[in-house]
Amino acid sequence: MARYASDPRWITARYESVCAGKDCTRAIRKGDQVYYYPLGRKVFSGQCAEAASAGFEACRFDEDGF
Repeated sequence: MARYASDPRWITARYESVCAGKDCTRAIRKGDQVYYYPLGRKVFSGQCAEAASAGFEACRFDEDGF
């Protein structure tokens, strides 16, 4: 499976922030594991991150099959 620089990925948060998930106000602390979308510069944490990661991996897997 090809990977690109703009693909979302798991990172360690370097700054304090708030989860970008819809209707989510969870605080992100420096050092937390988050799922990062480089193109939109959005970070997701907790369940939002798990869902975002699963969704992207499913799409990537489907694209490789076509």
